[in-house]
Amino acid sequence: MLKKIFYFGLGLAGLLTENFEELVRTGEERYKELLAVDPPIEESVEIDVASAGESATEVVGDASDGAAADDLSAINGIGPTFAKRLNEAGITTYQDLAALSGEQIKEITNVADWRADPNEWIIEAKDMA
Repeated sequence: MLKKIFYFGLGLAGLLTENFEELVRTGEERYKELLAVDPPIEESVEIDVASAGESATEVVGDASDGAAADDLSAINGIGPTFAKRLNEAGITTYQDLAALSGEQIKEITNVADWRADPNEWIIEAKDMA
């Protein structure tokens, strides 16, 4: 019995070795596809301050409203890239994320259906808020 298990393990290792190069190539192609997606553009808006007679620049989507930003990447499935996209859209707290719909999150993050379920992110955000 132990001999059969050992040979089964060797067979699995052989299959993995045979398919490893194909997996690496597929991963590299997917990585290149992800890099080809246009990165979000940071927009700035010039604001005239009438009382001071000066101009100031405000970054759109900045968390300068006084609320402390939460670490959205603490939610299962949200990595640094999705967290950055959400932050750039003005979603900086768990409460902000919980107030969105799954479709809104998909639109903001450009997440593929097979990769994550934004509805699960909403549930976790509500628990963490």
